[in-house]
Amino acid sequence: MPTFKIYTLGCKVNQYDSGSLKYKLIKNGLKPAEKNQQADLVIVNTCSVTKNAHRKDRRMIDKAKKDNPQAKIVVMGCWFKVYPEIEKKLQADLFWPVGKLDKLIGEITKKFNKELFSNKRNDNDGVKKINNNKKTNRRKSGDGRDIIKSPGQGERSRYFMKVQDGCNQFCSYCVIPYSRGRLQSRAWEDIIREAQEVEEAGYREIILCGIHLGLYNQEENNQQKDKNLTWLIKKILTRTKKLRVRISSIEVNDISDDLINLLKIEKRFCNHLHIPLQGGEDKLLKLMNRPYDVKYFKNKILQIRKTVPTVAITADVIVGFPTESKQQFQQTCDLVQDLQLSKLHVFPYSGHEKTVAFKMSGQVDGKIKKERSKILREISDNLWNEYQKKIKKEISQFEIVIEDITGDTILGKTEYYFDIKVPKIKIEERKLKIGELIKVDVSI
Repeated sequence: MPTFKIYTLGCKVNQYDSGSLKYKLIKNGLKPAEKNQQADLVIVNTCSVTKNAHRKDRRMIDKAKKDNPQAKIVVMGCWFKVYPEIEKKLQADLFWPVGKLDKLIGEITKKFNKELFSNKRNDNDGVKKINNNKKTNRRKSGDGRDIIKSPGQGERSRYFMKVQDGCNQFCSYCVIPYSRGRLQSRAWEDIIREAQEVEEAGYREIILCGIHLGLYNQEENNQQKDKNLTWLIKKILTRTKKLRVRISSIEVNDISDDLINLLKIEKRFCNHLHIPLQGGEDKLLKLMNRPYDVKYFKNKILQIRKTVPTVAITADVIVGFPTESKQQFQQTCDLVQDLQLSKLHVFPYSGHEKTVAFKMSGQVDGKIKKERSKILREISDNLWNEYQKKIKKEISQFEIVIEDITGDTILGKTEYYFDIKVPKIKIEERKLKIGELIKVDVSI
């Protein structure tokens, strides 16, 4: 049976797409190659968020070719979607943009069927042609997963599920609207069905992912705008019994009072929000084309904290955006400390020629960006340590999803996002599994 490998770069949405593609390939007759085995088909799912991402894409393609010299090579994803001209510069057998995974399977079948399967199969083996007229159990969206393996079988301990794609915001530094397209939400019925399958497979935490997640079902002509993100979370919790839900990232202006209240009252909705900040000064935020100012961001964080005092609030911050002065950078540092954000993901600004910011004057020197990033990461480390100490003083018992079991130690992710290591001796005597949700007492 022909084998395949998928190399994935970029965001959780890209990882979800690769996971979906993996199971579609399996369903159509291919087998994942073993770790050190050369594959017959190699797919590289690329990222285009920064120039550095392009360098990583190229290195990954080179590695894929080196590790699998006889393989057919498919380059897909955001890099090709934004820069179709790379088809003339890179050596690959097939190029594909973003999404439409069933069509990609069909194209692979059409293009490689003879070469992939010659001398490798019996008449009844190999890739099965996609028949769009045949009734199947595929989800309406076409990009959902067809096979869900249990955690611990080469899978993550927690399940990342794409519910939305695309973005209409066009932040001045961001290429994503060009690569992923405009807002597009998956049908809620498909999402619920997948969540139930995930629970049945043994997962106990699901992370909802999207490019602009807070605008789930908010497309201009969508007739189900009332079935928004908060509604979806409630529906998942109602239709499942053991799953806890976490959202991967949400813009501050998309956080409704209903969502905050749900965070307060629903135990299975994880006590963690990741809210991109990007900059802590109004002129910078305007140049970035962010849809809020510092006052709005600050008031919203204070509202969340007042309602849910223990919540972990993590954030993205861009350092060295064009024209960022020393004073503006200091204002960002002061803001994240004043708000006691729990943890920061710090990104040195990387210009992308397809964006407005690339053409701006006042580009910040790389050395300065590196120095400022170091300062902000040190602030983040201190905030994260303080947050964990505070929570562990107030709460002694946590629910963790087991992510690793090594010797006599268990590592798990708490509902508050941080990890906890506990000796097995603290857990009741029974066989534990990756992905299982257990209670641990850190006071003993």
